[in-house]
Amino acid sequence: MTKFHLILRNLVYFRAANLAVALGMAVATAVLTGALMVGDSVRGSLRALAVQLSPADPVGTATLRVRPGTGWALRRLATAERTGDGGWDALEVPYAGRWTMAEDVASFGPDVVVDGPPELREAVLVLLHGAAGAA
Repeated sequence: MTKFHLILRNLVYFRAANLAVALGMAVATAVLTGALMVGDSVRGSLRALAVQLSPADPVGTATLRVRPGTGWALRRLATAERTGDGGWDALEVPYAGRWTMAEDVASFGPDVVVDGPPELREAVLVLLHGAAGAA
C-alpha cells in the first residue's frame, strides 16, 4: 500500500469528520470576513457621524441685543458681552449657518433682537413672519 492509498482510505473512512472540519473552517472564514467588513463599515460610519456632529467653523458673527435675564443659550456662545443702554445687553455670537442661527434667535421671540448682519436679521424676520402666519 502506497502513501497515496493510505491517505485516500483515511479520507474516505473519516469523511464525516473531515466534512465537519471543512464546513467549520468555511463558516469561521465567512464570519471573520463579515466581521472585518462590518467593522470597517461601522468605523467609516462613526467617522462620518463625528465629522457631521463636530462644530463647523464660524462663517460670521451676529451682533445681538438681549433682554437681561434671558437668552442664556446665546450668552453661553457669546465671545463678547456688554451691558447696553436702554435695558438691553449686547452680545457678539459667532455662527456657522445663517438659518440655524436664525432659528436659535427666533426661538427667544421678543427677548432677542438682531442688530447685524442684515442677512441674519432678514432670516429671523422670515421665520417670525412664518410663525405669526401659522398661528
